[in-house]
Amino acid sequence: LPTSEIRPLGRVKTLKRLFTTLGEYDFCFLNSANGARFFLTYCKKWSKPSAPKELKLSAIGPKTKEVLERGGLPVFLTPETYTQEGLVREIRKRKIQLRGKKVLLLHARGARTFLANTLKKWGASVSVFHLYQAIKTKVSPSPILKALQAGGVDVVTFTSASCVDHFLSFFPRRSPKTLLNGTRIATIGPVTSRRCRERGLKVSMEAGEHTTEGLLERLLQSERTTKGKKG
Repeated sequence: LPTSEIRPLGRVKTLKRLFTTLGEYDFCFLNSANGARFFLTYCKKWSKPSAPKELKLSAIGPKTKEVLERGGLPVFLTPETYTQEGLVREIRKRKIQLRGKKVLLLHARGARTFLANTLKKWGASVSVFHLYQAIKTKVSPSPILKALQAGGVDVVTFTSASCVDHFLSFFPRRSPKTLLNGTRIATIGPVTSRRCRERGLKVSMEAGEHTTEGLLERLLQSERTTKGKKG
């Protein structure tokens, strides 16, 4: 069930002004592969060269890094743990000095503010710009509801916090616990797991590597463990 659809944000004039002045920033943090794709598109359209060589790019995870590097842009920082907290730990570990630096954070609308708040506390001049938003898709949830009620769903996977919210919004008259009673929940990482718990859901498993591939591997690992116990 596709719960979210990616839509670009920002007026053309605002975007053009931002991307023609990228050279004014020292660091740019991109927190998703979707954000990286929009970044590359707008760089090619308005930034000459595609991105200033002096601008240090940070990618929150390997997928974001891959998108940027495929676009010909070097990435100077990727954390071991693909979360905003992981980025903060990596900055501390590498003793990167941000006081007095101009930092640009490119996010989705509704993104967490932990990184921005931390960088501000460290003395950085932080600008936050929302490149896109994840909106709820217009699909019929009836087949999924029937499958859940019939016990035909073993595992529900969530790949973002917004996916959790959008999925539950399809069933406003049903409590999350009742809706997914007897169904295991697998998430892509700690931020998504936290949202599940906030919404009253019990998380059965979480991906070790916070990517869709990591989530798939966690599911396969769980299946192998289950078969091993039965054997």
